[in-house]
Amino acid sequence: MKEKAYIIGYMAVVAAVFTTGVTFAKIATQEQVRLNAEVRFQRVVLRVLGLTEGGRLSKKEVGDLFRRRVTEKNVQDLTVYTGYTDDEKRQVIGYAFPIGGMGLWSKIEGMLALGPDLDTIIGIDFTRQGETPGLGARITEEWFKSQFEGKSVTSRGKGGEYIRFVSSDKPLDKHEVHGITGATITTKGVESFLNRDIERIRATMKKGAP
Repeated sequence: MKEKAYIIGYMAVVAAVFTTGVTFAKIATQEQVRLNAEVRFQRVVLRVLGLTEGGRLSKKEVGDLFRRRVTEKNVQDLTVYTGYTDDEKRQVIGYAFPIGGMGLWSKIEGMLALGPDLDTIIGIDFTRQGETPGLGARITEEWFKSQFEGKSVTSRGKGGEYIRFVSSDKPLDKHEVHGITGATITTKGVESFLNRDIERIRATMKKGAP
């Protein structure tokens, strides 16, 4: 009986020690996890605004650059990240906005940057997606994202969209980008929420720029 009580007591002590250890480890790493997520987000905003200044920046450099060159403001429930030149004039070089909607399997989230006149896309990135590897997940590849740079959003194209996905063998106009072969639903989803968000962004910004 005593042996059984000893075993139970021993197991209880071991469980308590491990539970305490895990709890302290979680508490100790929570702040670092938060900081890492903040830096990842800042990298995205800087990248779409064209402010990474070449090369890979350290965490400290990212934070310093973000604080020096980017401000955050809400414009009628729209979060706007404004990028500035690094001089006394502090001229606006562009605005970055969160974007997102459904793909094939899950919600896709990202960041879109427009020039200071809100007429041209200067950068785009997709920060969260759960699409099929080798197919829809290719929206995160540089060849895909770089297609958007310089595309006009001053008016709608022939199909009625600001941005329209077309087959890879078709010449592009100022509103078109090549889609991903075999990932029709993903690209249609991106096309849909991107056009919706561009419309919302332009309409909101016209009412009150930061």
